[in-house]
Amino acid sequence: MSEVFMKAILTGLLLIGAMSSFASSEQEANCTEMEVTSEYLQKQISKIVQTCRRGCTSDFKIEAIDSLSLAKEIVDKKVEEECR
Repeated sequence: MSEVFMKAILTGLLLIGAMSSFASSEQEANCTEMEVTSEYLQKQISKIVQTCRRGCTSDFKIEAIDSLSLAKEIVDKKVEEECR
């Protein structure tokens, strides 16, 4: 797996871990940060899709996109539960 894609996946997972420790007193700032994180993860997914159009194996593409999509789904769920 490419180092760039591994970094993207690990970054997404680290962001999820950081978000789980947000304190409720900083709710508004945290919601904004989670929304920005969701956008970042979507951009990373889009980058992988674009790169893979130029030549990645199907298994690699699916694994990278699945990992980031899962991270984005978790972030989006936290936003929905805590911010709306």
